[in-house]
Amino acid sequence: MKKILITLTVSLISISIFSQSYVKKQSYVRKHFNEIENNLNTYSEKSYTYQPDEESPSQEFYYFWFDKAGHLVKAQKKMDVHGYYDEENFYFFDGKLIFYFWNSIGLTSSDGLMIQYEIEERVYFYNQEIFEYFTKNSNAGDDKDISEIKNTRVEWTVEMQEDIIKRAVDITDLSTKSK
Repeated sequence: MKKILITLTVSLISISIFSQSYVKKQSYVRKHFNEIENNLNTYSEKSYTYQPDEESPSQEFYYFWFDKAGHLVKAQKKMDVHGYYDEENFYFFDGKLIFYFWNSIGLTSSDGLMIQYEIEERVYFYNQEIFEYFTKNSNAGDDKDISEIKNTRVEWTVEMQEDIIKRAVDITDLSTKSK
């Protein structure tokens, strides 16, 4: 009985420490995300357009926001090709990625009909590591707006984390070329 009580006590303390740490990380990201979004119109903005060649229907649009000190705080990549829309948003604080948001809208074929779908991903970072990853998916033919769909928690892998960080580094490099 004593062993069970000790194990239970240690477990409760561990859960408490973890939840405090999680809340701290989430508050940190939300605070800086809100500061960035609420002050976008005060930041300097740069843009860059990429089109592989004149005949290509594909175009990529990049937007960058810099604070008064010249630090990149938000980077956005948009692509729109034949009914397919893709948008990635990267949020930075102190030169580190803190939040990644991806939204994709496209068409898929079902029984000969073209049906629209939408996917969203929200990825929270703290010290360059994912601590939370959510996704939403309005399945083809679903009448719900994506805002009505609940987030689904994603079990992430190191490879997923590395992929997002690599894209953040690539877009950061591109932001220095567009200045």
